[in-house]
Amino acid sequence: GGGGDGGGGGGGGGVAVTCVGSLSPVEDFQAMLKQSNKTTDEAMDSMKGRITLFIKDGGNASYYKKAITCLMALRGECIKKEDSETFNDFLKDGIKAAFSKGRYGEVWEMIQEEKLTLITSDESSDSDVTVAMSVEFIEGELDATQAPTTQAAAEDDESDEDMDGL
Repeated sequence: GGGGDGGGGGGGGGVAVTCVGSLSPVEDFQAMLKQSNKTTDEAMDSMKGRITLFIKDGGNASYYKKAITCLMALRGECIKKEDSETFNDFLKDGIKAAFSKGRYGEVWEMIQEEKLTLITSDESSDSDVTVAMSVEFIEGELDATQAPTTQAAAEDDESDEDMDGL
């Protein structure tokens, strides 16, 4: 979708926030939500983009903490707006699927430690996620699905041994 032009400036207070920046992302997100010329979806999408950038481009624990702070803000807003689907889909597809394994695994562990999980039907009437499902989502991998990763690691080990044998 092409971006429209920025629209006319508002009244006296401060500069309009057009996207979630890296310095004060939560404040930017909240400012965007308050602006009449921005839709909630735009603010949510911008926040999701920023979270992804913090993880991918940041690549270390201090950026992961920022990403988690942003995730919490996004989660809280989705609960308020009864829009659990936006957060839950993002957490499933945008975060867990993308970052729970491999070089970003640390960020997923931090999310698990924070117990930052899916929005449940207890929290938002539009959610069909039970508390049990949300617990399984955040803790489930700890046992069963570790198998593929250890297998891959074992294959790597074999190739190292071949090198030693030369």
